[in-house]
Amino acid sequence: MKTSKILIVGALLGSTGAHGMAGRFGRLVAPLAGSAALVGIARCDEASKPVASELVKENVATLLATNACRECDLAGANLRVADLGWVDLVGADLRVADLYSANLRGANLYSANLRGANLTGAKLEGAYLIETDLRWAKLTGADLRGANLTGAKLTGAKLEGANLTEAKGLDRAKGLDKAQFKRCSRLRFWEYDKAGRSSAEIGLLLAAGKTVCQND
Repeated sequence: MKTSKILIVGALLGSTGAHGMAGRFGRLVAPLAGSAALVGIARCDEASKPVASELVKENVATLLATNACRECDLAGANLRVADLGWVDLVGADLRVADLYSANLRGANLYSANLRGANLTGAKLEGAYLIETDLRWAKLTGADLRGANLTGAKLTGAKLEGANLTEAKGLDRAKGLDKAQFKRCSRLRFWEYDKAGRSSAEIGLLLAAGKTVCQND
């Protein structure tokens, strides 16, 4: 049975300020008069979305201002519909970030961690996704034409409706045999069942513009 936990973080106004330790937990601040304590109350249950830390928010501001944020912490960041064409995010931590319908054309995401990220409808044409961690990422309807996915990790990734035509390195991507595709109870002549196929075989089919589905 899921239970909600209440975190109560107390800190003196004079010693921490609005951006102190309590602020890092995304608390609701109730400032009191004089030198009274600041009390932060945050609900933390398994169903709640991660709250971006102050550091993540600062990194998002840097990213949007400079179009680059190498190896920085962007975990859980809200980047929905962001215009990040040709962005430099080498080695960045983007776990469970929300990149719904974002423009990531030509983006350099080499070795970035996008595990569990929402990339539904994202535009990733020509993006560098070499050795990128895309496990359990949502790539439904994403445009990955011409992207380089050499060594990318795709176990559990949702690829229903994703366009991977002419994507490079798909035969060397990892976990395509464990990725999620649209379900088909009966194959049509242009569809290929992923069952019994290796990750490399599935990658070659996708790069050739073929439709891969699953019935399990």
